[in-house]
Amino acid sequence: MKSTAAIKDLFSAKLRRNIRALLLSAGNSESFTAISLPLSASAADFGSDFKKLKSWIASVQEYVSSIEGAELEFKSCNWKSFGFRIDIPSKITLHTVEAWFKASSSLPCAYATFLKATVILRALPDPYAACLKEVLASDFYLLSSEDAAGEVERLCALIAWLDRNHRAHCFVREIPVRGIDSKWFEKHRVLTAAFFTKYYGEGVKASSIFERWQFNTMPVLFNLRHAHIFAEGIAATEYVKLPGSVLNRRRPKALVIIENNATGMSVEVPDDTAIIFGLGRDTASLKEIAWIKEVPVFYMGDLDCHGLIIVSELRRTVPQAVTVMTDLSVLKKWRDLCVPDPTGDVKKEHLEDLTAQEQALYTELLSGKLRLEQERIDIKAINEAFARSMQKPKMTHPQG
Repeated sequence: MKSTAAIKDLFSAKLRRNIRALLLSAGNSESFTAISLPLSASAADFGSDFKKLKSWIASVQEYVSSIEGAELEFKSCNWKSFGFRIDIPSKITLHTVEAWFKASSSLPCAYATFLKATVILRALPDPYAACLKEVLASDFYLLSSEDAAGEVERLCALIAWLDRNHRAHCFVREIPVRGIDSKWFEKHRVLTAAFFTKYYGEGVKASSIFERWQFNTMPVLFNLRHAHIFAEGIAATEYVKLPGSVLNRRRPKALVIIENNATGMSVEVPDDTAIIFGLGRDTASLKEIAWIKEVPVFYMGDLDCHGLIIVSELRRTVPQAVTVMTDLSVLKKWRDLCVPDPTGDVKKEHLEDLTAQEQALYTELLSGKLRLEQERIDIKAINEAFARSMQKPKMTHPQG
């Protein structure tokens, strides 16, 4: 026996599992195939309590009668516990999509939204319609947005332009499509890449879609000290911003990377060592530096979960990077300067490419929700730590 609440939940779960197929079918103007749910009532559910049986039958009948397009089937049962034959609800069948929505306890979207999405899918232009229907039905966020029709129209226009211009040779902001700018393209590039993967029959990665279409990009400018290594007329003490193309002119003896600006401006290392700071999580931009894997690299960031995530990401580009002041002993010594770290968006308990010491620190920071900002640590202690690390540059192999 299923209660009406359980029936609603079962229809709801099935609707959520099948919303993509249902939307795609409706978008292709295919007829709806009725769905059924057996109620599986048995004599054991009621014992000899006829009042309970009558109440259940009434509740099921009331539930089904409130849904247009729903049908309730009965079967005749002769249960010994009651001593007479009685018609028992045995199955509910839903003959329309609207009935399915009304029969469910919670919905993936409003039925009106579903209808609006169906109209949009049916109006998609060729030759992109078939692939676009699959992509949009799979990722329902665009179809369920307030301006779904306008958003899909812009997406279609962008796709048509990209299909005609495989070598853009312009900035994203210069795409001659109304309503498209760099922020819009960035927001929808996963959807765009998914479409072209289906349409071209080959993998198109969202992460490299701008490179694939050869869009012009502004050069990354690195915050730099000791820039005299790369360009004449700059004093070692000056702070400048330089593109990777200038850094590629010469190779320094070593590179120090500091997460934050204040420490980057204050740290003291030998003049033949370049200092880059203020990258945050944009460690992938270091790929623009030709010698990045050929020199010793020393890194220091905040002692918090995101700081260790940056270390993990850094080693994907710079596998030889050695961290400075990034272990439990530093946290213990300066713990009184820690502040609470709301790490609600950090879920991973283990990060790739950390040494055992770094992983132990990450675990402690995650469990204690702690943050020790690198600016709070005495700059003299930081300078001494860099001096020690740079005398014998070596690194314990990160854990897999």
